[in-house]
Formats: sequence, structure tokens, C-alpha cells
Amino acid sequence: MWTFDRLFDIMTALFALSLVVFFADFLEKNGKARRMGTGLLVLVWVMQAGAFAARWRQAAYFPLITPFETLFFFSWVVVTLAIVLHAWFRQDIVVGLL
Repeated sequence: MWTFDRLFDIMTALFALSLVVFFADFLEKNGKARRMGTGLLVLVWVMQAGAFAARWRQAAYFPLITPFETLFFFSWVVVTLAIVLHAWFRQDIVVGLL
């Protein structure tokens, strides 16, 4: 059975992979790598948003009570900020700095 912890581990691994791809693209410009990094980042954002919404619906309160929920919300905010800054500035290094 899939648990929230396993889903969190998968999201963390995908986020790390997107950072590696962005860093590789920063070193040697490659449009395919840039699209893959952006796609992975958006996939992580969708997974986090879905998990956050599911937890919100399951708990029947805004899930910021426990430290894990708070950190999960802030990680979602960081990924959102990375996507927005990447779209705004079109620089891969911005994602890596976050």
C-alpha cells in the first residue's frame, strides 16, 4: 500500500533529479534537458499540490498543524516560487539557487 511517506520520498527524488538536469543544462546548454527539468519540476509541483489537497480533505483542517505538514507546505511554496521565477527570468540557475 502506498503511504504518504513513500510519495514524499518519490517527490524528493524527482525534485533532486530536476535540479541535476537543470545544473547539467546550465553547464552545457541543451533545450531537451531544459524541458525535461521543467517537466520534472512541474510534475513535482502537481504531486505536492495533490498530496496537500488530499491531506487537507482527509484531515478536514488546513494542514499546517504538525511540523511535517508545515515543512511540506513550505516545500510546495519553494517549488512554486522556483517555477514562477524560472518562467519569469528564463534562467536555470534561479531554480538551482532555491
